[in-house]
Amino acid sequence: MKLLSALIFCACAGPLAAASLHLETFSTDGDTSGWFHLSTGSSDFLIQDPGQDHLQTGATDFTTLYVIANSSSSGGAFAGDFPAAGVGGFLFDLNIASGSVVTNLFFELGNLTDGETWSYSLALPAFDTTTSLYVPLGGAGWNQSSGSLPFSFIAGNTEEIAIAFGGGGTGSMTATIDNVRTVPEPASIGFLGFGALLAMSRRRRG
Repeated sequence: MKLLSALIFCACAGPLAAASLHLETFSTDGDTSGWFHLSTGSSDFLIQDPGQDHLQTGATDFTTLYVIANSSSSGGAFAGDFPAAGVGGFLFDLNIASGSVVTNLFFELGNLTDGETWSYSLALPAFDTTTSLYVPLGGAGWNQSSGSLPFSFIAGNTEEIAIAFGGGGTGSMTATIDNVRTVPEPASIGFLGFGALLAMSRRRRG
């Protein structure tokens, strides 16, 4: 998979925002501000479905497709110093349509100013099934895609997050993304009502 930074090297990262515990439901038009997509393929798109309150994305003949939130999205909740904000991980709901050609799935943290990107590999969920995927904010399981600074730097200085799909260069994919959220440390999640979502992937029929 190509690096996120290689695809968006010309993008201008906004000022570092104040990360926070936040749930993004895409229930209003303004929710998509600061969310965008980049792809190596064709016919790529990212739109808000007003009837279902989620994001729809897809591409054709792609090797990488990124759905990105920067410091201007969701009130800056997805950029800044996550540990200082009490963020212990990320959760998002994903449904990949049947027949989609997807080879791998990653969650990425990026700091374009310093050329740092880190990625966390996720197991592909069953297609046509809405799955809640959990990404812990910790060194274990994260791999440095670019840069040389430690993981503690990116965790405290994130400018963008991304959900990254890998493809085989042929075929197409469509997917929906919903309920993107930052959550506290696992020990606190149950207290805040997220205990049922601690599994690496929780499946429910869409």
